[in-house]
Amino acid sequence: MTRKVINLALQGGGAHGAFTWGALDRLLEDDGIEIEGISATSAGAMNAAALKHGWIAGGNEGARERLEALWLKIAGLDAAMPDAIMDWLRAVSPAPSVTARALEASPAVLAGEVMTRMLSPYQFNPLNWNPLRGIVEEMLDYDRVCATQGPKLFIAATNVRSGKVRIFHGREITPDAIIASTSLPTLYQAVEMDDRDALLHQLCHAPPIMLGVFRDSGLTPIINKYTQNGDSPADIRTEAMMMIERFDLLYRTNGSRP
Repeated sequence: MTRKVINLALQGGGAHGAFTWGALDRLLEDDGIEIEGISATSAGAMNAAALKHGWIAGGNEGARERLEALWLKIAGLDAAMPDAIMDWLRAVSPAPSVTARALEASPAVLAGEVMTRMLSPYQFNPLNWNPLRGIVEEMLDYDRVCATQGPKLFIAATNVRSGKVRIFHGREITPDAIIASTSLPTLYQAVEMDDRDALLHQLCHAPPIMLGVFRDSGLTPIINKYTQNGDSPADIRTEAMMMIERFDLLYRTNGSRP
């Protein structure tokens, strides 16, 4: 049987990542599909890393199992009887549209929005606690994630000093790289890398497209560049309003807002 070879671009956007898990699960059910490469950012980066980890361990079925384990862990449903808990939640929870409207009007959510405008993560989260760090360190074996076999991974994050996209590939993919790709600038501090890059969530939820083809063919992908406007490359804004101004400029020069 001839297998159809595909490349995937997995976007970020929080709950979109859970939706993407379902789409990946369906693709992995089909033995006639081979995933050659994955370009991903944010929640998509976590999906890509979990898929690669599972695929190395047990092929398509291993990838499906690792993706399920990842999202059950994120949802706090990795304890006993997750199916029973999910059935109970479905029975007692209102429709998602109702929940979304309730959250929009929630005093706690509104207070959180105000706080992130007044205080930066360097002020209200000085220890830089990130609940996802423990998950990406515990759930993923990076010898498997970075293996040369299986789908090639390309993980995107943004350098907050230069505004340029940075792509992690092969052994460059570490827990810090994935955390950088998922770290929202209003909630988490930039991830400082060994080479002095300071990285955050990719400014556009869409990952770079077809980077694997560019790399293999020798072509150079064209990426929007941000020209600094008077700031030293060493500067990292840590005050809330200055961070908002910087990221507004970066979003506009990247042609997108989150």
